Amino acid sequence: MKMSRFVIWGGVVIAGALLLSCNTIQGDLELLVDEPTSAHSPAWSSDGSMIYYILGSDPEVDLPEPKGYLYSLDVETKEIQQLSTEEIWGFETSPYNDYALTSEGPWFWIWDIEDWEKVDSCQPCQEAIENWSNIIQLKFSYESSRIVYYSYWIEDSLFLRRINLEDSTDELVMTKKEWKHIMAPGPGDTLLALIDTIYNLNSDDKIYVEHEPQYLHWNPADPQQLLISSGKQDKDLFMYDLRDKKLKRINSSPFRISSSDEAKFSPDGTKIVFKCVPKSEGSTQIWLFNLTN
Repeated sequence: MKMSRFVIWGGVVIAGALLLSCNTIQGDLELLVDEPTSAHSPAWSSDGSMIYYILGSDPEVDLPEPKGYLYSLDVETKEIQQLSTEEIWGFETSPYNDYALTSEGPWFWIWDIEDWEKVDSCQPCQEAIENWSNIIQLKFSYESSRIVYYSYWIEDSLFLRRINLEDSTDELVMTKKEWKHIMAPGPGDTLLALIDTIYNLNSDDKIYVEHEPQYLHWNPADPQQLLISSGKQDKDLFMYDLRDKKLKRINSSPFRISSSDEAKFSPDGTKIVFKCVPKSEGSTQIWLFNLTN
Protein backbone atom coordinates (compact mmCIF):
# COMPACT_ATOMS: atom_id res chain seq x y z
CA MET A 1 0.00 0.00 0.00
CA LYS A 2 1.85 3.06 -1.25
CA MET A 3 0.77 6.64 -1.23
CA SER A 4 2.32 9.91 -2.33
CA ARG A 5 2.21 13.01 -0.20
CA PHE A 6 0.35 14.67 -3.11
CA VAL A 7 -2.73 12.46 -3.51
CA ILE A 8 -6.45 12.51 -2.88
CA TRP A 9 -7.30 10.14 -0.03
CA GLY A 10 -10.81 9.62 1.24
CA GLY A 11 -11.96 12.67 -0.71
CA VAL A 12 -9.52 15.03 1.00
CA VAL A 13 -6.71 16.62 -0.99
CA ILE A 14 -3.38 16.73 0.82
CA ALA A 15 -2.86 20.34 -0.15
CA GLY A 16 -0.87 21.25 2.93
CA ALA A 17 2.15 19.47 1.50
CA LEU A 18 2.24 21.99 -1.34
CA LEU A 19 2.93 24.77 1.16
CA LEU A 20 5.94 23.13 2.79
CA SER A 21 9.28 24.86 2.50
CA CYS A 22 12.12 23.48 0.42
CA ASN A 23 13.84 22.55 3.68
CA THR A 24 11.23 19.85 4.29
CA ILE A 25 12.37 16.36 3.30
CA GLN A 26 9.81 14.72 1.02
CA GLY A 27 9.11 11.09 0.18
CA ASP A 28 6.55 8.34 -0.31
CA LEU A 29 4.82 6.26 2.37
CA GLU A 30 4.06 2.56 2.37
CA LEU A 31 2.11 0.73 5.08
CA LEU A 32 3.87 -2.53 5.99
CA VAL A 33 2.23 -3.81 9.17
CA ASP A 34 -1.18 -3.11 10.74
CA GLU A 35 -1.82 -5.24 13.82
CA PRO A 36 -4.41 -5.28 16.63
CA THR A 37 -1.60 -5.98 19.13
CA SER A 38 1.52 -3.92 19.71
CA ALA A 39 3.96 -4.07 16.77
CA HIS A 40 7.14 -2.26 17.78
CA SER A 41 10.95 -2.05 17.64
CA PRO A 42 11.29 -2.06 13.82
CA ALA A 43 14.89 -2.59 12.65
CA TRP A 44 16.78 -3.22 9.42
CA SER A 45 18.89 -6.14 8.28
CA SER A 46 22.46 -5.12 7.48
CA ASP A 47 21.80 -5.29 3.71
CA GLY A 48 18.48 -3.44 3.90
CA SER A 49 16.46 -6.29 2.41
CA MET A 50 14.56 -7.18 5.58
CA ILE A 51 12.76 -5.32 8.34
CA TYR A 52 12.47 -6.96 11.75
CA TYR A 53 9.88 -6.13 14.38
CA ILE A 54 8.39 -7.49 17.60
CA LEU A 55 4.70 -8.37 17.71
CA GLY A 56 3.13 -8.51 21.16
CA SER A 57 1.29 -11.77 21.75
CA ASP A 58 -1.42 -10.44 24.09
CA PRO A 59 -3.90 -7.87 22.67
CA GLU A 60 -4.95 -6.96 26.23
CA VAL A 61 -1.47 -5.73 27.18
CA ASP A 62 -1.35 -1.96 26.72
CA LEU A 63 2.34 -1.23 27.31
CA PRO A 64 4.49 0.92 25.01
CA GLU A 65 6.80 -2.01 24.24
CA PRO A 66 5.45 -5.33 25.56
CA LYS A 67 7.35 -8.55 25.14
CA GLY A 68 6.55 -10.48 21.99
CA TYR A 69 7.82 -12.67 19.16
CA LEU A 70 10.31 -11.47 16.56
CA TYR A 71 9.17 -11.35 12.91
CA SER A 72 10.91 -10.52 9.65
CA LEU A 73 9.35 -8.77 6.64
CA ASP A 74 10.91 -8.96 3.19
CA VAL A 75 10.93 -5.37 1.89
CA GLU A 76 10.46 -6.45 -1.74
CA THR A 77 8.05 -9.40 -1.50
CA LYS A 78 6.35 -8.37 1.79
CA GLU A 79 6.64 -11.98 2.99
CA ILE A 80 6.43 -12.21 6.79
CA GLN A 81 8.09 -14.91 8.88
CA GLN A 82 8.26 -15.57 12.62
CA LEU A 83 11.88 -15.89 13.80
CA SER A 84 11.91 -16.31 17.57
CA THR A 85 10.26 -19.16 19.44
CA GLU A 86 10.29 -17.24 22.72
CA GLU A 87 9.10 -13.79 23.66
CA ILE A 88 11.77 -11.09 23.77
CA TRP A 89 12.12 -7.48 24.88
CA GLY A 90 14.52 -4.63 24.17
CA PHE A 91 15.36 -5.57 20.59
CA GLU A 92 18.15 -3.62 18.83
CA THR A 93 20.24 -4.58 15.80
CA SER A 94 23.88 -4.03 14.82
CA PRO A 95 24.51 -1.82 11.77
CA TYR A 96 27.35 -4.07 10.58
CA ASN A 97 25.94 -7.59 10.75
CA ASP A 98 22.68 -9.32 11.47
CA TYR A 99 23.11 -9.51 15.22
CA ALA A 100 20.40 -8.57 17.70
CA LEU A 101 20.64 -7.35 21.28
CA THR A 102 18.05 -8.27 23.93
CA SER A 103 17.91 -8.30 27.72
CA GLU A 104 16.66 -10.83 30.21
CA GLY A 105 17.72 -10.18 33.81
CA PRO A 106 20.47 -10.11 34.70
CA TRP A 107 21.97 -10.74 31.22
CA PHE A 108 22.34 -9.00 27.89
CA TRP A 109 22.12 -11.49 25.02
CA ILE A 110 23.47 -11.22 21.46
CA TRP A 111 21.71 -13.29 18.80
CA ASP A 112 22.35 -14.29 15.22
CA ILE A 113 19.07 -13.14 13.71
CA GLU A 114 19.11 -15.47 10.68
CA ASP A 115 18.86 -18.67 12.74
CA TRP A 116 17.93 -16.97 16.02
CA GLU A 117 20.68 -18.53 18.11
CA LYS A 118 22.59 -16.93 20.98
CA VAL A 119 26.17 -16.10 20.01
CA ASP A 120 27.36 -14.07 23.00
CA SER A 121 26.32 -12.56 26.32
CA CYS A 122 27.45 -10.09 28.95
CA GLN A 123 26.30 -8.67 32.26
CA PRO A 124 25.99 -5.04 33.32
CA CYS A 125 27.71 -3.66 36.40
CA GLN A 126 26.61 -4.82 39.85
CA GLU A 127 24.77 -1.57 40.53
CA ALA A 128 22.70 -2.08 37.39
CA ILE A 129 21.99 -5.70 38.31
CA GLU A 130 20.77 -4.58 41.72
CA ASN A 131 18.50 -2.08 39.94
CA TRP A 132 17.62 -4.32 37.01
CA SER A 133 14.06 -3.02 36.65
CA ASN A 134 15.55 0.46 36.11
CA ILE A 135 17.59 -0.50 33.03
CA ILE A 136 15.92 1.50 30.29
CA GLN A 137 18.10 1.53 27.15
CA LEU A 138 20.30 -1.07 25.49
CA LYS A 139 22.06 -0.34 22.20
CA PHE A 140 24.93 -1.45 20.00
CA SER A 141 27.71 1.03 19.30
CA TYR A 142 27.45 2.92 16.01
CA GLU A 143 30.90 1.53 15.22
CA SER A 144 30.87 -2.14 16.27
CA SER A 145 28.69 -5.04 17.36
CA ARG A 146 31.37 -5.78 19.97
CA ILE A 147 30.50 -2.67 21.98
CA VAL A 148 27.24 -2.35 23.91
CA TYR A 149 25.80 0.73 25.61
CA TYR A 150 23.20 0.62 28.37
CA SER A 151 21.56 3.08 30.74
CA TYR A 152 19.72 2.88 34.04
CA TRP A 153 18.47 5.32 36.63
CA ILE A 154 18.66 5.49 40.41
CA GLU A 155 16.56 8.10 42.18
CA ASP A 156 17.05 11.27 40.08
CA SER A 157 20.21 10.25 38.22
CA LEU A 158 20.74 8.59 34.85
CA PHE A 159 23.85 6.42 34.36
CA LEU A 160 25.21 5.55 30.91
CA ARG A 161 27.80 2.81 30.58
CA ARG A 162 29.68 1.02 27.78
CA ILE A 163 30.74 -2.64 27.62
CA ASN A 164 33.58 -3.74 25.34
CA LEU A 165 33.05 -7.43 24.65
CA GLU A 166 36.62 -7.86 23.46
CA ASP A 167 38.18 -7.22 26.87
CA SER A 168 35.06 -7.39 29.10
CA THR A 169 35.53 -3.82 30.34
CA ASP A 170 32.51 -1.90 31.59
CA GLU A 171 33.10 1.83 31.88
CA LEU A 172 30.96 4.73 33.01
CA VAL A 173 30.36 7.11 30.09
CA MET A 174 28.17 9.76 31.67
CA THR A 175 26.02 10.55 34.70
CA LYS A 176 23.22 13.08 34.41
CA LYS A 177 20.67 14.49 36.83
CA GLU A 178 17.93 13.42 34.46
CA TRP A 179 15.13 10.87 34.41
CA LYS A 180 14.63 10.86 30.64
CA HIS A 181 16.59 8.15 28.88
CA ILE A 182 16.49 8.70 25.11
CA MET A 183 20.00 8.12 23.75
CA ALA A 184 21.90 7.07 20.62
CA PRO A 185 25.64 6.25 20.62
CA GLY A 186 27.19 8.06 17.68
CA PRO A 187 30.13 8.09 15.27
CA GLY A 188 33.56 7.16 16.58
CA ASP A 189 32.14 6.25 19.98
CA THR A 190 32.89 9.93 20.58
CA LEU A 191 29.52 11.53 19.88
CA LEU A 192 26.53 10.67 22.01
CA ALA A 193 23.00 11.97 21.43
CA LEU A 194 21.17 12.21 24.75
CA ILE A 195 17.66 13.66 24.78
CA ASP A 196 17.97 17.05 23.01
CA THR A 197 21.78 17.41 23.12
CA ILE A 198 24.72 15.90 21.21
CA TYR A 199 27.77 15.46 23.43
CA ASN A 200 31.40 15.06 22.37
CA LEU A 201 32.72 12.59 24.95
CA ASN A 202 36.33 13.67 24.30
CA SER A 203 35.69 17.34 24.98
CA ASP A 204 33.20 19.65 26.63
CA ASP A 205 31.51 20.45 23.31
CA LYS A 206 27.72 20.23 23.22
CA ILE A 207 25.19 20.85 20.48
CA TYR A 208 21.58 21.57 21.39
CA VAL A 209 19.28 20.22 18.66
CA GLU A 210 16.24 22.29 19.71
CA HIS A 211 13.75 19.44 19.57
CA GLU A 212 12.79 17.02 22.32
CA PRO A 213 12.87 13.43 21.02
CA GLN A 214 11.08 10.23 21.82
CA TYR A 215 13.67 8.18 19.91
CA LEU A 216 17.05 8.87 18.26
CA HIS A 217 18.97 7.11 15.49
CA TRP A 218 22.17 7.99 13.59
CA ASN A 219 22.18 7.47 9.83
CA PRO A 220 24.43 4.44 9.07
CA ALA A 221 25.25 5.90 5.64
CA ASP A 222 25.96 9.44 6.84
CA PRO A 223 27.40 9.96 10.34
CA GLN A 224 26.51 13.65 10.17
CA GLN A 225 22.75 12.99 10.29
CA LEU A 226 20.67 12.27 13.39
CA LEU A 227 17.07 11.06 12.99
CA ILE A 228 14.59 12.23 15.62
CA SER A 229 11.20 10.71 16.45
CA SER A 230 9.09 13.04 18.55
CA GLY A 231 6.23 10.68 19.38
CA LYS A 232 3.04 12.53 20.31
CA GLN A 233 4.75 15.93 20.42
CA ASP A 234 4.89 16.22 16.63
CA LYS A 235 3.68 13.54 14.25
CA ASP A 236 6.40 14.17 11.66
CA LEU A 237 9.99 13.01 12.01
CA PHE A 238 13.01 15.33 12.00
CA MET A 239 16.64 15.16 10.87
CA TYR A 240 19.48 17.13 12.41
CA ASP A 241 22.58 17.66 10.24
CA LEU A 242 25.88 18.36 11.98
CA ARG A 243 27.29 20.09 8.89
CA ASP A 244 24.96 23.08 8.96
CA LYS A 245 23.55 22.49 12.46
CA LYS A 246 20.02 22.70 11.12
CA LEU A 247 16.92 20.73 11.96
CA LYS A 248 14.77 19.65 9.01
CA ARG A 249 11.26 18.28 9.08
CA ILE A 250 10.69 14.93 7.36
CA ASN A 251 7.19 15.00 5.89
CA SER A 252 6.56 11.37 6.76
CA SER A 253 3.49 11.06 8.97
CA PRO A 254 0.36 9.25 7.80
CA PHE A 255 -2.94 10.93 8.51
CA ARG A 256 -5.11 10.12 11.51
CA ILE A 257 -2.31 9.00 13.82
CA SER A 258 -1.63 10.00 17.42
CA SER A 259 2.15 9.40 17.39
CA SER A 260 5.14 8.24 15.34
CA ASP A 261 8.15 6.66 16.99
CA GLU A 262 11.21 4.37 16.76
CA ALA A 263 12.25 5.68 13.34
CA LYS A 264 15.43 4.20 11.83
CA PHE A 265 17.34 4.89 8.61
CA SER A 266 18.00 1.97 6.27
CA PRO A 267 21.69 0.97 5.91
CA ASP A 268 22.00 3.03 2.71
CA GLY A 269 20.16 6.02 4.19
CA THR A 270 17.45 6.13 1.48
CA LYS A 271 14.53 4.78 3.54
CA ILE A 272 13.11 5.13 7.03
CA VAL A 273 11.05 2.58 8.94
CA PHE A 274 8.97 3.72 11.90
CA LYS A 275 6.11 2.77 14.20
CA CYS A 276 2.75 4.60 14.30
CA VAL A 277 -0.20 4.52 16.65
CA PRO A 278 -3.45 5.46 14.85
CA LYS A 279 -5.94 7.76 16.54
CA SER A 280 -8.45 4.92 16.46
CA GLU A 281 -7.51 2.68 19.38
CA GLY A 282 -6.70 -1.00 19.14
CA SER A 283 -3.87 -1.25 16.62
CA THR A 284 -0.29 -0.28 15.81
CA GLN A 285 1.30 0.16 12.40
CA ILE A 286 4.76 0.02 10.87
CA TRP A 287 5.40 2.29 7.89
CA LEU A 288 8.16 2.65 5.31
CA PHE A 289 9.16 6.12 4.09
CA ASN A 290 11.16 6.35 0.85
CA LEU A 291 13.09 9.62 0.69
CA THR A 292 12.89 11.51 -2.60
CA ASN A 293 15.09 14.49 -1.66
